[in-house]
Amino acid sequence: MQEDPVKGTENSLSSCLAFCIQTICFMEKNKANTSADILPCRRIGSSPTSDSIHYASPPNVTVKLPTVNINTFYGEIEEFHSFWQRFENCIDKNESLSQIDKHVFLRGYLDAEEKRLVDGISITADTYTMTKEILKSKYGNKDKIIQAHLDYLENLTPIKDLSPSALNELYMDCNRRLQALDALGEKTQSYGRILAPKILRAFPHEICRNWIVYAKRENLAESDITKLMKFLSEEVEGTITANNIKGSLVPSYPIKSSLENFNVHSRPISKDKKNFSFLPFL
Repeated sequence: MQEDPVKGTENSLSSCLAFCIQTICFMEKNKANTSADILPCRRIGSSPTSDSIHYASPPNVTVKLPTVNINTFYGEIEEFHSFWQRFENCIDKNESLSQIDKHVFLRGYLDAEEKRLVDGISITADTYTMTKEILKSKYGNKDKIIQAHLDYLENLTPIKDLSPSALNELYMDCNRRLQALDALGEKTQSYGRILAPKILRAFPHEICRNWIVYAKRENLAESDITKLMKFLSEEVEGTITANNIKGSLVPSYPIKSSLENFNVHSRPISKDKKNFSFLPFL
C-alpha cells in the first residue's frame, strides 16, 4: 500500500518542530547555566522592545561589625578629642537614633567634673545641642588639648620601677601622646629639641647611654624624636623578651650539689671530724 504523501509531510514537519523545540530548550538551559555566576539583569522601560538594559543591584548583605567601645570621659582634656571622635561617629551621626536617645547616651558616658557641668540641663531632644556645645567649649579647645599633652611630656620624671612592664607602660604613654599631637595637626618632629631630652631622661641611665651611642654610630641627631621612639620601642621590647627568657630558665625545683647528685647513698662528711693517727705497739 502506497503511503499518503500529505501524511508523510506532516510527520516530517512534526519531527522537525520537535527537534527545534528541543534545541531551543537546550540553548536556553545552557544560557542560564553560563550566566549563573553574574548578576541577573532586568529590562527597564515602558515597552517590551526597549533596548535600555540595567544590571540588577546586588542583594542587601547584612554584615555583623565588631562592637565599638566608647570609654567614659572623666574630664581629662587630653582625652576629649579621642572620646568625641568615637561618640560622634557611633552615636551623634547615627540617623537611626532620635535626638533624645543621643542625649541619653551622651550623658551616660560622662563622669566626675563634666557630668556635674551639665547636671542642671534637662535631658530632652531640644537641649541635646546645648549640652554638646557646653562640653566642646569646655574640653574641645584644640590649643588647650595640645598644651596638655606637651605639659605632660615636659614634666616627665625619671622612672623608679625598672621592671619591664613599667618601662613598657612609660613608652606606651609617651608614644600615645605623641600620636595624639600628630592627629591634632602638630608636627612632633619640630618639638624634638625640647621633648627628646625630657622623654629620654625618664628612662633608665643604661637606655639613655645606649641611645647616645646608637645615634653617634648611625649619624643621627639626638633630638630626632621619631628615631628615638623607634629606638625606645626596640629597647623595651628587648627588655621584655630577655626577662621572659630569663624567667623561663629558672627551674621550679631546688638544685642539688654535684656531690648529692652523683653520690646518692653517700653519707655527709662532717667537717668537725678529727683524724687520729695510730702509734705502733711498743
